Amino acid sequence: MKRSSISKNIKRIIYFYPTISSFIQKDINIFSSHYQLVHLPFGVKVKYYPFEFLIQLKCFLVNLNRNTIIVCRFAGFHTILPVIVGKLFSIKVNIILGGTECHKFPSINYGAYLRYFYSLAIKISLRNASLLLPVHQSLMDCKYDYDSSGAPRQGCKVFCENLNTPFVVINNGYDGNSFYYTGTPRVANSFISVANNYNGGEYFRKGTDLIIEIAKQLSHCSFTLIGNVNWRKDDLPSNLIILSAVPNTELKEYYSKHEFYLQLSLAEGFPNALCEGMLCGCIPIGANTFGIPEIIDDTGFILREKSVQLLIKLINQALISDKQRLSQKARNRILENYTIERRSLELIKILENQFQII
Repeated sequence: MKRSSISKNIKRIIYFYPTISSFIQKDINIFSSHYQLVHLPFGVKVKYYPFEFLIQLKCFLVNLNRNTIIVCRFAGFHTILPVIVGKLFSIKVNIILGGTECHKFPSINYGAYLRYFYSLAIKISLRNASLLLPVHQSLMDCKYDYDSSGAPRQGCKVFCENLNTPFVVINNGYDGNSFYYTGTPRVANSFISVANNYNGGEYFRKGTDLIIEIAKQLSHCSFTLIGNVNWRKDDLPSNLIILSAVPNTELKEYYSKHEFYLQLSLAEGFPNALCEGMLCGCIPIGANTFGIPEIIDDTGFILREKSVQLLIKLINQALISDKQRLSQKARNRILENYTIERRSLELIKILENQFQII
């Protein structure tokens, strides 16, 4: 638990999240630049949950007062105590929705609503929060017809019955000074995709099966996957390279070496790596799922349904496109619509309105 000195008159944010990541760090920076911030991770191992709840309780006992607002990233077990405290003491509780709490994909065992107690924790949290802050509109309710692996409608309003909590969409934000084309020569016909890992259900969720299959059929192209894997790699095609996770600050060097970015996920919220790759001038090729088509817009190519043959056709179109023009359009798309400054302004506006009615 990290905090600065406490004053009863200063505006304070208590921020809970599962584990630290680059996008959570961005929100920490936003909150700490405007308010007194207390931020606390909540461990993901179930056996430690009793201790995590005690740590949360101590956090509230030490830091809670009338000038406090609670913000949580994602919904889950870590949001149960915050919404209870919010109800008991009339404290505003905002939950930022990012993905798994809005998805249900039984065939790949992905989505919070496949586990009863986790699902129950999410439903209690969503119904009792003051405000939901999805990173994309599709996380609330959307039609899903990209692949049969998911329910035909997706979103937390679909799976959390009688959900009437108000919501405001605030997209993720990105820094064009952190991600940019470094000037290194791009490898012709090169494709890259980045994820934390490609193991278990993530293998299919991230579209890894599609990438491996097209690599086998497109020998004149090269493919790079960055992320941790625990499966055998000795039978992969020679034009597919898998690299272990790379520090976020070094990713721009890898993006800059590639012409195209692949985001072929079955399920996403508002994928960070796609936007970072576009800032580095990678031409995006993405699945018709959740926030991906809106991010790409007319700067790249959209795979309307999961199909190897349709993807190969799409890639062949991409290879003969005006790459220089699309590369610049991809960067401009993020700079003009999804900056960290815009996210900061929208978050602070909401929080200031809430502080005014405390």
